Amino acid sequence: MGWQSTLAWQSGNASGAFVTGGIMQGLIYVNHSWYSSPAWHTTLLVIGNVFLVGIVNIWGARFIPYAQNGLLGFHVLMFFAVIIPLWVLAPHASAKEVFVTGFVNSAGWSNMGLSLLVGQISAIWGSIGSDAAAHMSEETKDAGRVVPQAMFYGFVVNQALGIALVATVCFALPDVTSALNDSTGWPFLYAFQSAMSKAGVNAVTTGVLILIFASNVSYTASAARETFAFSRDNGLIGNRWIGKVCFPLFQLNYVSTPANLAP
Repeated sequence: MGWQSTLAWQSGNASGAFVTGGIMQGLIYVNHSWYSSPAWHTTLLVIGNVFLVGIVNIWGARFIPYAQNGLLGFHVLMFFAVIIPLWVLAPHASAKEVFVTGFVNSAGWSNMGLSLLVGQISAIWGSIGSDAAAHMSEETKDAGRVVPQAMFYGFVVNQALGIALVATVCFALPDVTSALNDSTGWPFLYAFQSAMSKAGVNAVTTGVLILIFASNVSYTASAARETFAFSRDNGLIGNRWIGKVCFPLFQLNYVSTPANLAP
């Protein structure tokens, strides 16, 4: 289970970088329709994102808690910056199309229920970060109380906002086939373009990218702590190296046995 958890966190971390690179390519196409979005460009953007996230986590670690407090407000602001233009300016599908006839089994699954369950994986992927606080508990004051609260309220609030956002985007996609086949590769960019000017699409999408990048930074921190903790318990190959983490900026030295975990 420890190995599965570690591999899941590492692969999930990579997926965030991939999303960032893909959206950046989609935004380039919005501004330059001649851009062909080659796959190797995606790879370079992903690698660049990984390096930048690593730099922030290594040399900017002391500023991350303060940045996260500000990003909470930015998160709420971007929520309204996305849904208000889509509700007011985008063409809308009917409620029947969204909630009744909008379910389509186009992937060859045996029935609609199975197709729906498989399709939910991508939505669930955006809701699995609530346990990140647990991996940071050693660095949290009053962790026994604060960490469970952070996990619970983070999940509840984000689910409520997520349902509203998904419903908004679904209403803003009256032609789902065109959205799925959009040249940007991202249906939400198709919805943005139907509701906003190019400048508006650039501004809102840049805000989305900032939030995803910030999420990647936090995700990487949690994945690193999870890997360190499992290695500290001698669960990984190379645990003598991975289980010892030095932070010269803070003059901290964590050694590989739980009993000796101290500054």
